Amino acid sequence: MTSFEVEDDALKTLKDKVIIVTGGSSGIGLAAVKVLLSRGAKVVVGDVHTEPLSPSDAFYQQVDVRDWSSQLHMFKQTIAKFGRIDHVFANAGIVGVATYFEEEFDKNGDLLPPDSRTLDVNLIGVIYTCKLALHFLQKNPDGGSIVITASAASLGPFALTDYNVSKHGVLGLMRGLTANLAQFPGNKLRVNCLAPLWTASGMVPEEKMKGLGVSTQSPNVVANCAAGLMADETRNGQVIYSRRGECKDVEGALLERALALMAVEAEDNPPDDEAQVRMNEMLMGR
Repeated sequence: MTSFEVEDDALKTLKDKVIIVTGGSSGIGLAAVKVLLSRGAKVVVGDVHTEPLSPSDAFYQQVDVRDWSSQLHMFKQTIAKFGRIDHVFANAGIVGVATYFEEEFDKNGDLLPPDSRTLDVNLIGVIYTCKLALHFLQKNPDGGSIVITASAASLGPFALTDYNVSKHGVLGLMRGLTANLAQFPGNKLRVNCLAPLWTASGMVPEEKMKGLGVSTQSPNVVANCAAGLMADETRNGQVIYSRRGECKDVEGALLERALALMAVEAEDNPPDDEAQVRMNEMLMGR
């Protein structure tokens, strides 16, 4: 694992960049909006709140990330106002709400399905954001990047099952997108993930966590990582894990360990990383 540090000078390249931030009215999203504005970026805040809760110098768009039309409208409004999009921070998310072990029944006594709201926001909403981002970023001759808010829950077990599923899902989304982007030499698009541990926000109240004996980090830590990933054009396919203000790129170590565990020793099989390349080439040629 390598340390991830963001130098102030590196963020100068964000000046005048047009950046969409979903879930930008609170928590990590709001912290990111403030960081980006302080660097002279033109920030579009997409949030479900009916009234803007973001800095007045941001361009606010009410959006429900679960709704494709709502997100499409936000992207089109951004193009109409600024003419281009340079970066997208797919950050909107909610805490887990589904009960998998508790049983709920309808009036006929039939078992009800689990609540899908967390998956709809945290996974489907992020998929929609990334699909739209890829479409509009490809129209920018300078390319651009997508940063996805995953979670430390993307890397291991977590008791909120639907939240855990959603955050594992967005990590898989990042990996799938970067694998496809690799098939197009010379492309200028990048996708990266953030995997913060306990970070003070509406979902992780600082005082409540203190009562549990758990310390939290400031959302500014994660916000700076998001800005750093946007600014550094060498960053692609990375997962930045942050805990108590310390940030590390863990994706390389995770993949190395996975490949080591799955290594095929038979002489008639290629190494797993080469096999993956062959499979990707076959899939792209289908």
